[in-house]
Amino acid sequence: MQEIIFKKNILILGAGFGGIKCALELERLFKKYPKLKEKYNIVLMDKNDAHLYTPALYEVATAFKEDAEAMDLKKSVCVPVEEILADKNIKFIQGKIDKIDLPFKKILLNDGSEWPFEYLVLSLGSETNYFNIEGLKEHSVGLKSFEDALAVRNKIAEYYKEHCYLNIVVGGGGAAGVEVAGEIIGYLRKLENKYKGRRIEVFLAEAAPAGVLPGFDEEITKKTKERLEKLGVKIICGSPLVKVDSSAAYFADGKKIEYGVLIWTGGVKPNRLLDDLCLVKERRGKVELEPTMCCLSASEDLALKEKIYAIGDLTCFYDPKTKIPLPGTARVAMSEAKVVARNIFADLAHQPKIKYIPAKSFPFVIPIGGKFAVAQVGPFKIFGFPAWILKMLVEFHYFHSILPFGAAFKKWVKSVWIYIKND
Repeated sequence: MQEIIFKKNILILGAGFGGIKCALELERLFKKYPKLKEKYNIVLMDKNDAHLYTPALYEVATAFKEDAEAMDLKKSVCVPVEEILADKNIKFIQGKIDKIDLPFKKILLNDGSEWPFEYLVLSLGSETNYFNIEGLKEHSVGLKSFEDALAVRNKIAEYYKEHCYLNIVVGGGGAAGVEVAGEIIGYLRKLENKYKGRRIEVFLAEAAPAGVLPGFDEEITKKTKERLEKLGVKIICGSPLVKVDSSAAYFADGKKIEYGVLIWTGGVKPNRLLDDLCLVKERRGKVELEPTMCCLSASEDLALKEKIYAIGDLTCFYDPKTKIPLPGTARVAMSEAKVVARNIFADLAHQPKIKYIPAKSFPFVIPIGGKFAVAQVGPFKIFGFPAWILKMLVEFHYFHSILPFGAAFKKWVKSVWIYIKND
């Protein structure tokens, strides 16, 4: 504990995309000023011991048990934080946070320990939002964690084993819903071969009238819809879910769908640890930010307002040109993290802070069953197998950004092998 006593802490809460990127970038910048390492600890804190690659959770949820056991699946999407931080001057603390005490500049963990901080980076991610829909939380399975994804897989297999039909309802037509609805078809076909003579139907429900991928480019949504329909997914749009019981989902227009498994991907909300913080928040509870990525304080008495930063989908950052909040994606979180790290370093090195200027557009790849995806990189739109190849390359690039080449390549190859089996 001597190191902690004599040094001040820069605490980064959450080892997601933004938190990991911020810690690594800050450590890289500290190498330029060795004296800073003598005065400050970079401390990354998370309740889990592994970094989760969330874009591949749908692969876990749709992996046939005979093709991949749970341990193999976990290795494909979870990277131990200690492995990422090996040979890095970053301290990792695994612990569940009970309270964030801003006035007293400390974090309280559920084991009774306290961690003081000089700078604080909030990168805690989000929780599933059930929008107070009756019965939804009790009767649905989510897709926010490895355990969630494994539960989806197991629940489908168990239900299908005991029933002659299986209706699966996927709630939410955003990227996560599209991915799981598209990929789940292949999983179900394998179950059909195992249990002959049983009926399967997959429904994708989206409240927005436009249907799947609301807010995306029209051509992207058109290609996505065509692909899903070709796979056999039935798209229901324009009417929100209002009630769920143990066997049926009810919609505002009176439609009723009986189901065996309901997968909810329809929304998220900021981590509940933010609720009691004296920070400016918008109507959804997301933290509003200054151009430097500092949190806006709701109290003039909060002396730390220039030393509290936030990253990712718990934030609300308005694009200065469009005035539209940025999406809560991994790509956005990582771009924000670089600015946060740069500004903390600038503050310590007595340099001017920079403003976060979002990219004109953030590239994305959305897989839709088999070796098919839709993607956009700048003005270029890519569909089908080439987009799927791009997805594979993006995954390797990401793993290599947090791991040495050899370790990244090994993990990537193992993941690709499992994913190909899914198809």
